[in-house]
Amino acid sequence: MSEGGSSPTNSADASSSSATINITDGDSTISQDSQFDRWNKKLRLVTGLGLRSEEERQEWLQRRCLGWKDEIMETSPMIRYLLQHLSVLPVPDQDSSGSQQIPIPIDCDICIPLLSAGLFSPTDPDPSRPSGGQIKLCANSLPSKSRMEDVLSHELIHAYDHRRFKMDWKNLFHVACTEVRANALSGDCNWTREVDRHVFTFAKQRQACARRRAILSVAQHISEPLEPDNPLRTKATDTAEKIVDQVWSSCWNDTRPFDEIY
Repeated sequence: MSEGGSSPTNSADASSSSATINITDGDSTISQDSQFDRWNKKLRLVTGLGLRSEEERQEWLQRRCLGWKDEIMETSPMIRYLLQHLSVLPVPDQDSSGSQQIPIPIDCDICIPLLSAGLFSPTDPDPSRPSGGQIKLCANSLPSKSRMEDVLSHELIHAYDHRRFKMDWKNLFHVACTEVRANALSGDCNWTREVDRHVFTFAKQRQACARRRAILSVAQHISEPLEPDNPLRTKATDTAEKIVDQVWSSCWNDTRPFDEIY
């Protein structure tokens, strides 16, 4: 009787033990799958390989942009020089902004519609503070770290002009001047950059580039981007050309905060 009575108990215990093992094994499998998925996604975001969706691609682009930005701000002599000079300039309507922190917000974002690789805005993200401006880098339009360095240099020169000269961004002559300076001083008009754009000029190449790109930017301030054959676009370009020509000499020769154009 004792043997017969013990059998059902042992059987139930065994069944319970087996069920527990199966559940534990199942949880373990789910946990392992979940860990693998997380590891796999992290690997995709680090390498950029095998991205499964547009959302993942955008997340990877932003991560890459932030990583490049941090590296450039630590290692680029050009960027460090501009940040140093920007940090000692007063923010409009405020005392000197000199500090050990980054003197201007610099963010990475996905830019839609994509009109530029970088943007300077004279407004501050924090409406409670006087505005020293902010910079946005377009993660979906920066194919390399060297390209980002040129773009960030360009936008930092706009930021420098905004603080140094108390610019009126509604004044197209002010806009034209800062565009001439930013294109001339940032590296945007280096010969190799022009070759990337399939523009091959040797005589006064940098001047031609700075003038062309300044005219394009001022024209965009005059009107929204239009089709090439649209009469309004032609009119905006003609007006922009006249404005740039009027400020050209003084703005091209103003290399602050640099001693000269390198």
